[in-house]
Amino acid sequence: MRRFALCLVILAPLGAADFWQAKPYTEWSEKNVKKMLQDSPWARPVNVTGDMVPPAAGTGRRGAGARGAMGEIGNPNEMPPDPMGDAPRSGVGRAAQNADPDRGTAPILTFTVRWESALPVRQARVRARYGSEAAASAEARRILETEEKDYLITVSGLPPNTLRGDPGQIKAQAMAAAALTVKGRDPIKPADFMVQRLNGDTIAVFAFPRTEPLTLGDKEVEFSARFASIPVKLKFTLKNMVFAGKLEL
Repeated sequence: MRRFALCLVILAPLGAADFWQAKPYTEWSEKNVKKMLQDSPWARPVNVTGDMVPPAAGTGRRGAGARGAMGEIGNPNEMPPDPMGDAPRSGVGRAAQNADPDRGTAPILTFTVRWESALPVRQARVRARYGSEAAASAEARRILETEEKDYLITVSGLPPNTLRGDPGQIKAQAMAAAALTVKGRDPIKPADFMVQRLNGDTIAVFAFPRTEPLTLGDKEVEFSARFASIPVKLKFTLKNMVFAGKLEL
């Protein structure tokens, strides 16, 4: 009997539900919020090999104004700087350490690809911003009740000089190179693109139309993009992105 009871104690945690399924977002801890925003079914780190992009000619004031010149998609104010700290920011620092100038090896860059339009990600943002007041805040409620017309996907942790230069050219190049790809379907191309610069972090924001929505039957979707010489490609398993009984993207 004691042996059987011990087995139950050991095995019980294996069947425990993920925190986003087990408790409401108002009870998420700081650790929970950080995990949702950095390493969850909706937010994944990706390591890529690429050269640090040098400053483009004519940057400075013009480059710093790129965000406004590219226009706004959705409501970028609903995506504040991550209070928990984005892992990719330190990843860019690690890139310099991983590079070997004597051997000519390219640095390893770490980014985070995140579905900002997904409800659990928005809940994590609200929890981080409003803390214990999240449940009572009318503004928090408005953010969560607003449905995004597009899939909003961000790539954060980009090197500071990656997206500087002519705003129109950067936007055109980013949109041409990006896609959501599902087996057996035409690639979904972005409807819009913008750049955010928050707390020293450069963030690329893509808006993909929901005109032909992704479904659980698609099983897997691959996000791909390219920033100058840096390719970013990551697959997401859709069955893992079900939240409150619904596919959340």
